[in-house]
Amino acid sequence: IHRVDWRQGRGVVYDVAPRRRLVLDPLVSNVGHVVLLYSLKDPPFEPIALSRFLVSFAASGLPVTLVLNKADLVSKAELDRRIQLCRSWGYDPIVLSCLDLKGIESVAKTLKNRISVIAGPSGTGKSSLINCLRLGLHCDPSEQLSDWDDDDEDDDDEDEDDD
Repeated sequence: IHRVDWRQGRGVVYDVAPRRRLVLDPLVSNVGHVVLLYSLKDPPFEPIALSRFLVSFAASGLPVTLVLNKADLVSKAELDRRIQLCRSWGYDPIVLSCLDLKGIESVAKTLKNRISVIAGPSGTGKSSLINCLRLGLHCDPSEQLSDWDDDDEDDDDEDEDDD
């Protein structure tokens, strides 16, 4: 897409460049919803790239929920400008901070009872979001998921008793 003109909350595509690459891996089927996770900072907020994601997903016909992550890294004024920009395009974003978990309940609610795909550029916090959702609202994004549970500690104690 060379140029997008947003009018009345809808994107108008004026020109489409010839395909150089087509990504078919991974294919996603039976999805009913897209969560587009986009960073407000680190990586930097890029409106043109964001608009390309939104136009691409809109073309799929799937409902899109826009989530702006890393809200803890920007000022309130900058956050308000970004929200206003997204609203001018017809999207009411969920504002999220995986660091302090603000907005995590809203994201969980939009995912409930839906088959969703979480997409977004590298570094936007997709893994952190999934970890927080999987571990619950008390998680720290720096924690790693593991396969152990509380029962493992009891197993170790039993082994010591057997010696």
